[in-house]
Amino acid sequence: MIEFQPTLYLRQSCASCLELAAFLAEGGLFDHFIIQDLWPGDENEGAIDPEPTTIIPPPDFPAAQVAPGEVLIGCDAIIAHYAQRRGLNPDGMPYYQYVQRGPVRRMREQAARRGEPDGALGTSGKERKTRTDRRRNGGRLSRLRHRLAVGDPA
Repeated sequence: MIEFQPTLYLRQSCASCLELAAFLAEGGLFDHFIIQDLWPGDENEGAIDPEPTTIIPPPDFPAAQVAPGEVLIGCDAIIAHYAQRRGLNPDGMPYYQYVQRGPVRRMREQAARRGEPDGALGTSGKERKTRTDRRRNGGRLSRLRHRLAVGDPA
């Protein structure tokens, strides 16, 4: 029997994804996840491996499949889940606080000036995506959902 490994869905240049990555790295949890980078067209895009996943989250980032059939969406929800589960205090994590108060804050300020939600990449399910983002993610996620539905691991 294969042991379940949580999957983390991140998007490059997403302020909330950076914030979550800082928390998980400082808490010693980042290596605990299978990382799925769902930014189609990016030169760093990796192949999406549907084998370890049973659920594809909606196109909101960050998201984590924390157990079979259980997906958490949004930085705050994922941090709260692992902080409580592992006894971590985000307020007492200096690197996480540095990233949150520095780069993440700047990314959000710049996005707000451009009229984009949280780096234009969505985190809470309430934020909308641009047409381009929807098209990019929609096609890729649709193909992945189809492969999972028909049992095609490629």
